[in-house]
Amino acid sequence: MSWVNPTQLIPVAAHKCIYMGKVVFQGRSGHASDPANGQSALHAALDWAGMLQDWYRLQKESYIDPGFSVPMPTLNIGEIRGGDAPNKICDLCELTFDYRTLPAQEQEELFRFLETSLPIIRAKYQVGSDWRHLFSGLPPLRPMPDQALHLYLEQLTGQSCQAVNYGTEAPFYQKMGIPAFILGPGGITQAHSPEESIDPAELELAVSYYGQMILDHCVL
Repeated sequence: MSWVNPTQLIPVAAHKCIYMGKVVFQGRSGHASDPANGQSALHAALDWAGMLQDWYRLQKESYIDPGFSVPMPTLNIGEIRGGDAPNKICDLCELTFDYRTLPAQEQEELFRFLETSLPIIRAKYQVGSDWRHLFSGLPPLRPMPDQALHLYLEQLTGQSCQAVNYGTEAPFYQKMGIPAFILGPGGITQAHSPEESIDPAELELAVSYYGQMILDHCVL
């Protein structure tokens, strides 16, 4: 199964797992002149964000895959939203993050961290917390065990198979026992942007690749 995503017609045999989450902290508002009159959700969020980054540093030291251009898991804290005035104790703060793991990792490591770290913050700051899935995750695309197919793709395209840092739906086919890889015209650096485009010559070459794959593997 060839999944069409922009790979610049370079065959992709592996990609990372993607998870996006939100953590919400609920405190109690009050005037900043007396911190004892409230519980700061923002202070709790910042402290927890530091714990998340400390945990991530251990993860990226423990997991390395040189087959990826970014050879370690990646963490991005994308948003911190809370408070409406500098002289008020913040009663609600939300933090969102993106975590991408290597195929050899288990996403449950992140979930265990969330389950153990949030009670620590709740007790320390006397706040409530809620952890929510923004995007429950794309599983990783694992390297194909069929080396014959791997070699076929490289001979067809004249390009070595690669591993990429973004995700696709190809792993869902892989989970059903269907060999899956990614091959498509266009580049990921332009994807989801106003400049997204495909060169017509590259599109024609892609069609020729797909036609050849059908002739080689689907015609009796």
